[in-house]
Amino acid sequence: MLNRWGKREHPFLVPDLREKAFSDKLLVVPLDGSHWLSMKHIVEVLSVRGHEIVVLVPEVNLLLRESKYYTREIYPVPYFQEELKNRFSSFENSLFAERSFLTAAQKEYRNSMIVLELSFINCQSLLKDRATLNFLKESKFDALFTDPALPCGVILAEYLGLPSATEEPH
Repeated sequence: MLNRWGKREHPFLVPDLREKAFSDKLLVVPLDGSHWLSMKHIVEVLSVRGHEIVVLVPEVNLLLRESKYYTREIYPVPYFQEELKNRFSSFENSLFAERSFLTAAQKEYRNSMIVLELSFINCQSLLKDRATLNFLKESKFDALFTDPALPCGVILAEYLGLPSATEEPH
C-alpha cells in the first residue's frame, strides 16, 4: 500500500498482516500524552511478536517511559520538565473552560497551540540533532511507525528512506 507521498506503508491495524509487516527493526516516533497510550499497546504487541523496537523520545516528556518492550533513543530539547507540565496543565484547564459561541473556535485554536508548539519544537530539535540522526541512519531500521496527528514522523521516514505507517483512528 502506498501513502500519499508514494512511499510503501504498512497496515498495522489489519490483524493478519501485523506479523508480516516487519522483518526486524521498527522505529517509533510517538506524540507524548494521551496519543502515546494507544500507540504503546500496538508497540507492545509488536514487541511480543519478536520485533526489535526503538522509540524516539524527547528528553523532557510526560509518558514516554522505559519499558521491557522497547528501547528508547533520547534526543535533547530546549525546555525543562516544568514548562512541559505547565503547558499541559494550562491545556487541560482551558479544555473545559466556559466559552461563548463567538469565541469558541479562537479559544480552541489557542488552547491546541499550547501543546502543539512543543511538538513542533521537538521535531525541530530532533531534525537538527546530528548525533541522533546519525544513530538512526546507522541503525538500519526496516520501517517507521508514527502518530498521524503531526508530520514529524513522516518527515523523518522520508529523510531516512523508510516506509512509514500510522495508527488508524478507531
